[in-house]
Amino acid sequence: MIEQHEITFPYPLTGKCVLIGRSPGLLADRVADALQDQAALVVDGDLTGAGLAANILEVRPDAVIFFADIADATAPLKDRIDLQDRIFQTAFDCGVEKLMFAAPAVVYPASAPQPVMEIFVEDGPGAADMPDLAKLALAGLRSCAHYRTNYGADFIAAVHATLFGPGEIEGAVAELISAAQRDGRRGLSEQVFKLGGGSRLEALHTTDAASALVHLLAGYTGEMHVNVGAGYDISVGDLAAIIADIGRLPLDASDATSRRETMARHVLNVRRLAATGWQPRIGLREGIAETWGAMAAERR
Repeated sequence: MIEQHEITFPYPLTGKCVLIGRSPGLLADRVADALQDQAALVVDGDLTGAGLAANILEVRPDAVIFFADIADATAPLKDRIDLQDRIFQTAFDCGVEKLMFAAPAVVYPASAPQPVMEIFVEDGPGAADMPDLAKLALAGLRSCAHYRTNYGADFIAAVHATLFGPGEIEGAVAELISAAQRDGRRGLSEQVFKLGGGSRLEALHTTDAASALVHLLAGYTGEMHVNVGAGYDISVGDLAAIIADIGRLPLDASDATSRRETMARHVLNVRRLAATGWQPRIGLREGIAETWGAMAAERR
């Protein structure tokens, strides 16, 4: 008979040994910073699924945080899911007190009603058409629920919005800033056209995302994952206007629109997160200005 785990809630982080799986972006670094602010002992884990499982066996941490993109993106999907499953199983076997699995919002289907609530994770026939990262994330969400429901493990999950901030090289914010710094007004206008000026998106600063994840690690327990987002969205055209103003580019109203007015929208419903008492601290303009400065410095 498998021993049932005991859930401690809330989960105080002071003095806890937390193992963080490295991820390709900067979110893991910001999570480490946020944990250290809580007086937790942070241990860096391997970037590969197999390596992180070995780290758990060696370190025997109190808690683990890892991300859906930890496994080698060039490996076959089945191998990536197997490695991810190994992390969950090893954490459970080693008696890890709490585990958090963090996944990107790509896990939600594009057709989901907006803002997207947690219940709209694709789990039917349509899941076969999801990109591999979404399938990997979905498998992780299922694993969290499985270990909690069947064995009482305090495994939780979060789904975060698209991230931006210094060091983040992907996403609309980074793409628009890069185009503006490289080719000025013309570059920014071309990138707006490419993305669709009427399309709406959500951008969450990486530092805020990390703060939310650590907040949930300490103060949330439950089978349902939690959306981590900014709580609002903005059109690509309006985002470009902010960037142009920060960069002192002569962008006029016609540049901030697009002939491809798709009006696509991507935003998370964050009511469940807000109910836990967490709110983002970094304003959009403040975060964009910080990102502009960091990217400009890298270009010199």
